Amino acid sequence: IAKNAEVRRRVIRIETTRHGFDFYFLSLMHAKTFASYLGRICPMRAKTTQKLVSSDVKSNTANVKHTVSCDLVPLCRDDLIIVDRAASHSGGGAGRLTGRLCLVERVTSAMRLVDANPARKDTAEGAFAELNSDRYWKGGEERSYRIVFSPRMLVRFVVLDVELCGGDGGGGGGSG
Repeated sequence: IAKNAEVRRRVIRIETTRHGFDFYFLSLMHAKTFASYLGRICPMRAKTTQKLVSSDVKSNTANVKHTVSCDLVPLCRDDLIIVDRAASHSGGGAGRLTGRLCLVERVTSAMRLVDANPARKDTAEGAFAELNSDRYWKGGEERSYRIVFSPRMLVRFVVLDVELCGGDGGGGGGSG
């Protein structure tokens, strides 16, 4: 948002609240455009509501307050999360990672999860899963993706060399 001047110029006022930010716009169209922009850069769900503020029956006019509520998925890149077993009922890619530690590799309109400890028999594709916002919010499943560590609590390192243990591929126990 800070880098996109086109999006910022439609915002009249920004207020910080306990649960996030309130953005104010002149028209409903500007608010929906802003919500559409947010939907392209991060996974979220949007809800539009109307509230009647006042009405005049003689002149047949009404003053209506529109609210566009955007709930962003609270996962960030490099978060270490645990995928609960309830996520398996949603189907799709994240279902095969149930009960596993996963690292959030990328956050765009969908999230890419990497299994932090993949099974040796799995292919490389089996260690990755895509999680879109619809699947995240489905049936109150936001509780199914718990953050264990944020990026500030983790240490980034580079693996320079890997040696296989044992000749059977079973992970150790081999002689010599």
